[in-house]
Amino acid sequence: MKLHKHLSLLLTVLLLLTLTACGGDDKETGLSGKYLIISGETAEQQLDYELLTLIELDKTYLKLNKDGTGEIFFQGEGDPEPITYDHAAKTMKFADGSDGNLTYTVKGDVITVTFGELYDDMVLTFALEGSSSYKDAVGSAGSGATATPTGDYSDWEGQWYGWWTIFDGDGYYYDYINYSWDCCVVIEPMDGNHLISIWDEDMNSYEDNCLAEVLVEIDLKKDEAVSVYDSRNQFWGVPVDSGDWVIDPDYAGVDDMLIIEDAFTDQNGDYCEYGVVLTRWGVEWNEIDSTYPPDYYESYFLPLMKQGKDLPAVFEP
Repeated sequence: MKLHKHLSLLLTVLLLLTLTACGGDDKETGLSGKYLIISGETAEQQLDYELLTLIELDKTYLKLNKDGTGEIFFQGEGDPEPITYDHAAKTMKFADGSDGNLTYTVKGDVITVTFGELYDDMVLTFALEGSSSYKDAVGSAGSGATATPTGDYSDWEGQWYGWWTIFDGDGYYYDYINYSWDCCVVIEPMDGNHLISIWDEDMNSYEDNCLAEVLVEIDLKKDEAVSVYDSRNQFWGVPVDSGDWVIDPDYAGVDDMLIIEDAFTDQNGDYCEYGVVLTRWGVEWNEIDSTYPPDYYESYFLPLMKQGKDLPAVFEP
């Protein structure tokens, strides 16, 4: 779907609201980071963060890389759309060349993008994630977006154990297809969302040598966790982006079990498709209703659990 469809949808929402009412530092080397929407406007309507939240557009974002590339994502409207930008000229355009140039201005950690006559000069304002400008915008709307998540996350948070495997791959990963490695996992509150940390037999330390660290947003109503953009997100050294991980406990079909599946292409062009199977720490592995247990289940994990010990911060079976 082309980005102009997303923009048209947002513009329609803005105009409908109008009818209802009537009736970081600028660096020439390029920008870098994820910028979250804080407001929008047309000639007729102002849209503050509170209204963005009400119409479920508050997760819209602009992600920029220092090399002049990036993406824009409109909440609820499919995949992010690639963009390029010229920081010296302060212009942006869609990577497919459609719809001409957009213009933008930068003031501190705030970027304001004007979408041109094609969209009635609609303006969207974004603030750098975690910045004081973003906190001020969401704080004035009572969002508390950077606070500890509220609600009962007990079905998600805590310690987990299991294994991960490579389902398919080529290049470097081809020889590892159907191999599996035991792993330890912690899910904990972080930056208003939750951080999933995974360490295994090789990258074996929770503190300083994790196989994966991925920030997810847990939707308690949907009982689903979805990865959100964070510059630290990675699995085996490869970035994990927004929406790459979608974790649905029902998919496992077994209580106290989670399954994560994803695929990536690394910087060398080699493809890898992987899966992670987890059971909550302290719960014995349900091999009858699920799948085989970790290799070190009988000799390492199970004895530790029976002794009432915590998940090991350093995995040394």
